[in-house]
Amino acid sequence: MGIAFGLFAFIPCMFVIASLVGLIWIWVRVGLDRRVVMAPGDALAQCGNCGYPARGALSFNCSECGADLREVGIVTPAQRRRPLGPLGFILLWTLFYPIPALALVGLLIAVGPKHKQTIESVTLTPVNSGEFTSINLDNDAYMGDWFFWWIYDGTAVSTHSLNLYIEGNNNQYEWLDVDPGNMTYDASYVSFTPPVAPSSGSTSGQTASATLDRAVLLAWMQSAGADTTKPEVIAEADELLQVIQNQPTQGFANLSVNQFSSSNFYSYPNDTPRGWWIVVVLLSLPLFWALGILLYFLVRRPYNNLPPPPPSEKYGPAQFAPPSG
Repeated sequence: MGIAFGLFAFIPCMFVIASLVGLIWIWVRVGLDRRVVMAPGDALAQCGNCGYPARGALSFNCSECGADLREVGIVTPAQRRRPLGPLGFILLWTLFYPIPALALVGLLIAVGPKHKQTIESVTLTPVNSGEFTSINLDNDAYMGDWFFWWIYDGTAVSTHSLNLYIEGNNNQYEWLDVDPGNMTYDASYVSFTPPVAPSSGSTSGQTASATLDRAVLLAWMQSAGADTTKPEVIAEADELLQVIQNQPTQGFANLSVNQFSSSNFYSYPNDTPRGWWIVVVLLSLPLFWALGILLYFLVRRPYNNLPPPPPSEKYGPAQFAPPSG
């Protein structure tokens, strides 16, 4: 999942862009609202037919045009506000799109195709020596390269990382990480002194990668308090070396040991999203953004132009013509 989540690093950039777009939308909206400033007479409710002020009307008929106010309606100042237009919606949708985009990405990754992997663990207890309490082996199989995320499970090559923890009789823990495929270990990250000649340029005085053999395992057991001169301990180191070597192909499920008794074995699948599916999901985000805008144009109602504001006269035009001379 590490690579999958790494691909989502661009989403914070979407938030930055969306914030800038939202700021532009605010200024555009303010500019449009300034164009709808009403004249003093506009504060009155108006006839829906001619725009004449309807406040204080003595009947249901407009005093100016005679239209039935129950049919044409009375327009209030709030109704004269311009609705959110296409440009405003596009900018607003872009501002809030990262939120549904994150939910969409998580859903599509969850239901998408995955590589099936297995993580195994087993506890080995010495049968004869009794020089230490137990050895725990945790096998973590994962795709070692981005390329393997694109191919099928049957041909995908997994990289095995084997973590070994030994518990001494004094409850002291010592650990060792090895590569069972190459039979090497990273000497820069061990908690004991392995029998490897110091090399220049290494902070721990050890080579970055060293060969795993019986001497290394005996030094590891000795760090937990085991007497590595006993034949039983040497036999345990030899058999453990064989178990590590067989791990990539044989696994813990088929483990067969003589110097140890195995217990606490468990195995559970670890589903890893396929790389090509993650790319498809990320490329689909602009498509879903465009679909949201298309849906807006399909369901939006056409703007119904309201009557123009009344004339500048406070009480509208004269209702009666002047008397003829």
